[in-house]
Amino acid sequence: MAEIVFRTRRDEITLDTAVLADDPEATLLDAVRRVGLPLGRSCGGEGVCRSCAVEVLNGADQLAAPNALELRQLRPRPGDPELGRSQPAQRLACQVRLPAPGSTSRVVLGHAAWGRPPQATDPSAPGGSPAPAPGATVDP
Repeated sequence: MAEIVFRTRRDEITLDTAVLADDPEATLLDAVRRVGLPLGRSCGGEGVCRSCAVEVLNGADQLAAPNALELRQLRPRPGDPELGRSQPAQRLACQVRLPAPGSTSRVVLGHAAWGRPPQATDPSAPGGSPAPAPGATVDP
């Protein structure tokens, strides 16, 4: 089973990519939106704003190679505070197609905003993770 795992401050939210199998053009951005986590998309998924950049914490080799647009957008720029530092691979979620539903890949993603999801599962627990969408599970 191909799955995408989203690391939040409190949990891991796992999405079986088969729930998006009806859309062969589904991207990591679609998967993020499916589980209800916040992620910027100022350019509407055109790959030019960099606001949907996610860290690939595990399984980068399970994703298709970055396209030319992604390589251009994610290259370090002069003045970037992270320039020269070792860091997890970044990908533009709007540009990365999901692994095939029949594969056994597991991709783990992280993003700074996911420590503060918009909807908590427990209203008394600020900063909790959102309720999982159909096809998604939450593991503490």
